[in-house]
Amino acid sequence: EIIYWRKNWGLRNEIMNHFGWRALAPDQWKFEINDPEQITDLITIIASFLNATKWEEEGESVWCYGQIRDTLIQNIVNLVLVKKFMEANPDVYLEFYDSY
Repeated sequence: EIIYWRKNWGLRNEIMNHFGWRALAPDQWKFEINDPEQITDLITIIASFLNATKWEEEGESVWCYGQIRDTLIQNIVNLVLVKKFMEANPDVYLEFYDSY
């Protein structure tokens, strides 16, 4: 997996709101990113949650900051690599889905 939103409701909601994504049905979420520049937006949002205070106040997660920090950093690293790959391969797109 490229990024991990499970049980990180605050992060997930901020991303969904930024992109204007809405559920297809109450239990069905699926979204696409076709433009590598949208990856930059994702990185910016995730990076904003690397602030311990923001995470604890807005993360709405079962994990505390110390438990999720390394995962957030790995998410950013993964997204940088995916963005570069998308730039070199314009026919590639990302698909996000709710795993429930």
